[in-house]
Amino acid sequence: LYKEVYALTTGECVSDPSYSIKVYPVEVRDGDVYLKTA
Repeated sequence: LYKEVYALTTGECVSDPSYSIKVYPVEVRDGDVYLKTA
């Protein structure tokens, strides 16, 4: 993960698509950020 750039919508590494990270849907309500993990 060090010095890599990832697309926040897909989790794919921009410089090497063979790497990826898990992404989660988020929602902002009244200034609070909610993360859906399940």
